[in-house]
Parts: sequence; structure tokens; C-alpha cells
Amino acid sequence: MDDTEFQRPCFLCGQEQLLENIKRKVTSVSTLKNEDIKIHQDSVTRLLMDVQLMKGKQECMDAKLLAMKQEALWREVASL
Repeated sequence: MDDTEFQRPCFLCGQEQLLENIKRKVTSVSTLKNEDIKIHQDSVTRLLMDVQLMKGKQECMDAKLLAMKQEALWREVASL
């Protein structure tokens, strides 16, 4: 079994009352580098552009499908 060792000022044997002072380290936006934020913003921008492109293609496909349905209905009416 692997022994794990913790080293925190408030993590002392027999001092349970100090445990409430131990907090998990949280990464905040302020600790992120400007470069990381720029990369994240670029990724979001690319993703939004891709979604817009897909939305335009979907609208085009919807229009083509509607036209095909109407053409098929007119052929069916003509054959009757």
C-alpha cells in the first residue's frame, strides 16, 4: 500500500479543530495567463463561427428538402 503524506500548517495530528481552516486551492480567472485567456477566446470564436456555418448549411438543406417534397407532391397529384 502506498503511504500518502500531507504537509499543511493546519493539518496536525490530534488537532481536529484546525481542519476547518484547510481549503482546496481554487484557480481563479485572475491567475490565468493573458495568453491562456486569448487562446480560450480564439477557440470560442472559432466554435461560434463553425456553428453559424453549420446553421447556414442546415437552412439550405431544409429549403432543398422542402422543394423536393413539393415537387414529389405535384408529381403525385399529376399522376392521379
